[in-house]
Amino acid sequence: MGQNAEAYLISVVILVSGRAEYLHSIMKCVLNQTLPLGQIQMILVHGGSADDSRKACEEYAGKYREIFPMEVPGNPGADEMRKTGLSAALGKYVTFMDDADLWSLDAFRLAAAYLERHEKEIEAVRASTEFFGEKTGKHPSWSHGEDCIADMHTEYRRTVAGCAGFIIKTEAARLCLSEENEEDREGTVFIHRVLFGKMRYGRLSGAVYYERIPGAGRGGMPETPEQYVRIMDEIRKAAERKQGKNLPAVQYLAVYMAAWLLTGREPGSGEGLTEAGEKCLNSVLRNVEDQYISEYCGGDEVLKTQLMAVKHQFDCRAVMQNLKRETMSLTSGNVRFARIRSNFDILKIWFAQKQQGRSLLPYFRFFSWSRIAVYGMSDLGRFLCEELKGTDVAVQYVIDRRADDLEAEIPVYPPEGKLPAVDVIVVTAVHFYEEIWGRLRELTDCPVISLEDMVHAME
Repeated sequence: MGQNAEAYLISVVILVSGRAEYLHSIMKCVLNQTLPLGQIQMILVHGGSADDSRKACEEYAGKYREIFPMEVPGNPGADEMRKTGLSAALGKYVTFMDDADLWSLDAFRLAAAYLERHEKEIEAVRASTEFFGEKTGKHPSWSHGEDCIADMHTEYRRTVAGCAGFIIKTEAARLCLSEENEEDREGTVFIHRVLFGKMRYGRLSGAVYYERIPGAGRGGMPETPEQYVRIMDEIRKAAERKQGKNLPAVQYLAVYMAAWLLTGREPGSGEGLTEAGEKCLNSVLRNVEDQYISEYCGGDEVLKTQLMAVKHQFDCRAVMQNLKRETMSLTSGNVRFARIRSNFDILKIWFAQKQQGRSLLPYFRFFSWSRIAVYGMSDLGRFLCEELKGTDVAVQYVIDRRADDLEAEIPVYPPEGKLPAVDVIVVTAVHFYEEIWGRLRELTDCPVISLEDMVHAME
């Protein structure tokens, strides 16, 4: 490319996966970094996608001399695209990005400065992770309260399931990225090879990697038991080559991924593994001490029993079925109690506010909401409808799963299908607000708020 080695401070390898609508956002977050643009090299690696992302890559390269488009023919995997990008990296440091994700604008400057200060101690730093898109909030394991250097021998519970969010010394990255074509979609094997070198890495609180949800291949999770075996075997071998033993960090990661495969990607979606799948998990879990299974599962006796059964090859299906039924019954009872308690607490606050002459009406008037819908026609829903009678805030209709059985003065719709336009939907089933909000946003564009928030803001 006509440049000298380390012509830049950081090389950003962006894996362009045919999502042109995201590429412009990611380019803005890189081009607007507080680190001067001349110190950032951008390598856009794409697989010759049929959409307009290839054209967009070439257009950006025409505008900025720091941007280099690279095409990998055929249908390349993420591992092959990382290798291609790394071969052209001219920065002292390198980071790999999925084309749907983003960085905070100060991330590269902070990461480079931290790596410079601790050059002899670490070869990589990890930013905090936050979610955006369909899910928002901080990652439970990767939200750092302060900058620090983590020791993988003792802090093994922070599982590293991919290279996203890491900024790495380019020299170390080149030594650790295998020449073989591995099935390492999220760079889980690769980043462990890097970290096993010094068994220490930096954690940055001020730098944030924003992970889009949903995204392709989130979190480095294996899709099949066979892939799980290949990933964990490679990581275990890398640990043994570097450190001479199977490390706690590797064993804990093995449990983390096994639990994912065993229980399913979403709550309640796990339908168990085939006999061949259980053999795959057993082949990995045999190398895991029982201590790490117990640590990962905590108080989840069901999951611990499942993992121990797979590891020690005893058939406990009948016991597990009974335990699951009992757990579901207890869970159902706990949810019902929690719902009743939530409603009681809100009613108590609501009535106390009313005794002080406060009302919900100013809340609606502040946002100019005069035509509303009420989700849920239990006690809280009825109280709300009663309070709004005769005011300038009209309840147009109610949404309730029992639409066919309810008798009401106003229309009642089920929570499926098209809903009439209103200014806002107030959810009175407050205990299930997040779940209800997730369903309603597919049916309407209007705001969906919780009655609980309104009651706490009464004037």
